[in-house]
Amino acid sequence: MKQFLTCLLFPLVFMACNNDSGIDPNADSPAISKDSSADKADIASKIPGCYLRVMQRDTLAAFLTQDGNIISGKLTFDNYQKDGSSGTVTGIIDEDILKLVYRFQSEGMNSISEVYFKITAAGLIHGTGEIKVKGDSAYYSAPGNVVYNEMEVLTKVDCNTLPAKYK
Repeated sequence: MKQFLTCLLFPLVFMACNNDSGIDPNADSPAISKDSSADKADIASKIPGCYLRVMQRDTLAAFLTQDGNIISGKLTFDNYQKDGSSGTVTGIIDEDILKLVYRFQSEGMNSISEVYFKITAAGLIHGTGEIKVKGDSAYYSAPGNVVYNEMEVLTKVDCNTLPAKYK
């Protein structure tokens, strides 16, 4: 009977010792996970700099700085044959989303708008969603439903190549 119990317990103890890798077997493998926390931290650390998206004759440019989790800088919407806007942004990094408050002037009026960007390896993707306006401020009515169109990526560019009006 002792030999039987020993034969039964030995494999269990051996498996328990071998399985102490500190890795959750149910978790996604970092090698195949698209958004591991290490990747997000690496991408987030590369945020400071200049970004540009040109679609036909419209330009969206961002000049961003970072202090820990706080982002600040300048954002410019330079639209062809429509009023554009330019102003400052401040906000935070929330996982893989930049949540910014955009203070700008357009058509001679000062305004405030909530602006989200998704952080990707390709650059920043401007979020769009249903907007509500209260006074001079616009905000997403359903932040969880903001959509990010991967075809509209602001790519990181050398700040020396960015025209001065966008810095």
